[in-house]
Amino acid sequence: MKRTILALMLLISIAAGCTSIKIAPLPDDPVAQYPKMKAGDKFTFVISGLDEEQWEVVEVRNAGSFTLRESTATKKTLREMRVDTTYHITSDTKTVLGNIKLDFPLFPGKEWKDAYEVRPQVSATVDYRVTGFETVQTGAGSMKVFKIRYTTYWPYTGAASLGGTNFGELWYSPEAKMIVHNDYVSRSHKLMAYSVTDDSGKRIAGGAGAAQVQTARAASSAASSSPKPVVIAVPSEAVRQAEEKVASALKEQQEKEAALKVRAQRLAEKEAALKAEANRLTEEKLASEAKRLEEREAVLKAESERLEGEKRAAVAKAKKDKEEAAKALAMAKARAEAENIEANIPMSPQVNSDAIAIVIGNRDYKNARKVSFAVNDAELMKKYIVNTLGYKEGNVFFLANASKAEFELYFGNEKSYRGKLFNAVKEGRSDVFIYYSGHGAPGLKDRKGYFVPVEADPQYLELSGYPLDVLYENLAKVPARSTTVVLDACFSGSTVYENISPLVLEVQDPVIKAKNMVVLSSAGGTQVSSWYHEKGHSMFTYFLLKALKDKTADTNKDGKLSYDEVYSYIADKSEGVPYYARRINGVEQNPTISGQYQGKVFMAY
Repeated sequence: MKRTILALMLLISIAAGCTSIKIAPLPDDPVAQYPKMKAGDKFTFVISGLDEEQWEVVEVRNAGSFTLRESTATKKTLREMRVDTTYHITSDTKTVLGNIKLDFPLFPGKEWKDAYEVRPQVSATVDYRVTGFETVQTGAGSMKVFKIRYTTYWPYTGAASLGGTNFGELWYSPEAKMIVHNDYVSRSHKLMAYSVTDDSGKRIAGGAGAAQVQTARAASSAASSSPKPVVIAVPSEAVRQAEEKVASALKEQQEKEAALKVRAQRLAEKEAALKAEANRLTEEKLASEAKRLEEREAVLKAESERLEGEKRAAVAKAKKDKEEAAKALAMAKARAEAENIEANIPMSPQVNSDAIAIVIGNRDYKNARKVSFAVNDAELMKKYIVNTLGYKEGNVFFLANASKAEFELYFGNEKSYRGKLFNAVKEGRSDVFIYYSGHGAPGLKDRKGYFVPVEADPQYLELSGYPLDVLYENLAKVPARSTTVVLDACFSGSTVYENISPLVLEVQDPVIKAKNMVVLSSAGGTQVSSWYHEKGHSMFTYFLLKALKDKTADTNKDGKLSYDEVYSYIADKSEGVPYYARRINGVEQNPTISGQYQGKVFMAY
């Protein structure tokens, strides 16, 4: 039985495709459920730089959340804090639990994310991971705890106090029903004593003497007084190398100029000495010495000319090095600008007032896993369609978490192709652009490709999905001047069906019937579409928008970006989707292009 369970969990992990997060405990894993607090449960902490604090549970609500009363030796009641079922204090954030959120049940390997508002419209994000279940020694005695590492990412907003990454570790004890230890930057808190009632009604207590509490408080105060590290912004490696090259060239030029001045001064002094010596010579030696001096002057003149030539060469070399360094710096800045696809979206001079676009981002599925960046990618794609491709904003239909009814409303169905898209197109004048980010999968019976609406049942895609071949057939009947379809979805089903191998689900590609249609897909065959978590986008959409922003994609420098150039940029084996999908996510992902695209222009700069 145990082997069967482990095999099933392995299949679930394989089906996850693009992620390695542990989503369920193994049979032998320790598990901690959300604790059942009792009124009268008490806890004593020592906090960095603060007095000893006592917490007491004074109210427990039906949903399991509870209220803590905080007091110190000098103040009976400082405040009362409401604690929700994620151990997050909802009424006060200036405590050891203020921005901590636990996601029960806890088990080794579990991961989760959280975000909280630092100031209006500015949020910090936190990644949590349970690293183990161990016996540790605390101020309240020896106990078993779940060790949880967490990383806080502060946004860069221009404020001196924000921006950067901090790391922390906390321990949660199921026995004490409390976070017993938390180290975060220079701040920490430690449990020194507790008294709680377990589920059977038995009273459990643990704690340290006054001397230990005083010692712990002194150690915490000393730690809190230590200076915090200063984060200094360091330029990129390319910028640093360029600046070093310029500085080295300037230094070399200055040294040579100084050497030339010294040598010229010595020559002048020597020439003056020779002239003085000549005045002291007899008339017999004057002619001979004059000839010798003339020869010496000729040598000195040649030497001076040689040195002047070296000086000119050094100046020219320094100028060239400076120009090359400036060029390298400009290229480094241009690369950094091109990689940030969300900033400075290019504004195209072209205006395509009759063009129609439909942009769909399906993220929140009822019966399948969430597609994390789908809506974010769709929103950014809309901005590029308007600003870079020149579409009118009123001609861009945007659908977040589209249902099957909305697919049929815009694209029609098997019975009628006259949806909203058909009615919006001006015959022979409108260019059509379709973008979809979300789940795709084959039907389990007919093996045809289907879009997965947010309410669809993956087991009945033939009934609840929207057929890919119906989309292509209906688009072929739309009297558009041209049609571009961008699909950021894999149709292998590996991210939708959890217990079926993607090799079994190879989809039958529909035939593109329209002569003026081009289809760009994020992956082919049984491959999966992966994410670029560092950039906050899907791998395919990131490189597609980067191609529209990075003018190096225009390889022939004619000021126009063709479909061939777009596909060559995103499908590049060393700098495009295939390389980074394999390097970052360990998967094979090769974008595809189909249709009559040769020589056609995608956009003009």
